[in-house]
Amino acid sequence: MSYLLLEAEVPQMIWERKLKIKEIKDTVDMSKKDADREIADGGQVFIALIGCVEKCRDDFNQTVNERLKSTEKQAEDLIKELEQEIEDLTNRSSEVKQLSQTKDHLHFLQAFRSLKNPPPTRDWTTVEVCPPSYVGTLRTSLDQLEKTLNMEMKKLCNDGELKRVQQNEVDVTLDPDTANACELTLDPNTAHRHLFLCEDNRKVMQRGKTQRYPDHPERFDYHRQVLCREGLSGRCYWEVEWGGRVEIGVTYRGIPRRGKGEDVGFNFCSGERCDIPPESVFPVT
Repeated sequence: MSYLLLEAEVPQMIWERKLKIKEIKDTVDMSKKDADREIADGGQVFIALIGCVEKCRDDFNQTVNERLKSTEKQAEDLIKELEQEIEDLTNRSSEVKQLSQTKDHLHFLQAFRSLKNPPPTRDWTTVEVCPPSYVGTLRTSLDQLEKTLNMEMKKLCNDGELKRVQQNEVDVTLDPDTANACELTLDPNTAHRHLFLCEDNRKVMQRGKTQRYPDHPERFDYHRQVLCREGLSGRCYWEVEWGGRVEIGVTYRGIPRRGKGEDVGFNFCSGERCDIPPESVFPVT
């Protein structure tokens, strides 16, 4: 490998590796952003699902407590009724005892008529307090929870996808840098044989080895140049990633391409071009 070829190749190799480092870092940064967004979205979903579970738990507890309270109310009413009967019977017992101690026979006979029958009471032999049944209560709550979770998950997933689509639409709409952007590609039919095109004709590198391009009337055969496939009009600017020494300019489509005369390869319609040496940065407009 000649010194001149080595001098041209090494900066290019360095640039390629720096570009790969940037690509890797950008991928990691994008992955972190995606992870943060996914965690945030997932957190909202789990919060909503936890809310559904807590509501189902509260409804289950309420159902059980309502049944218990109903039993407690029934028992409380029966106890009050029993206590009232006990009080009535106690009073009757006291009255009978007092009557038995009287020596007035006429009073005894008159009072006995009203005391001979016991106070009205219920037949408590058939009265029972049945404990509440909770059979199937938990199963019913879990079935309802499953339905609710399925509906909520479907709704949240649909809302999440819609939100992402809308966010992407907003991002595209609000980004002035890409609203009128045009991706340029290099025309392989114009590339000099020492220029290597790659990445879908969006990247060009100078090679010491001659490329096996087919003959084409639009190809540069002396000056190491290549044209873009797309034509431009109006005010434009480029965003270019570069390494080594490059020259960027604007030319008419009919630029001479054969031979090495002074009029070949330099038909710049703007009269301006940008020569970028290594380790230097110049805006291209």
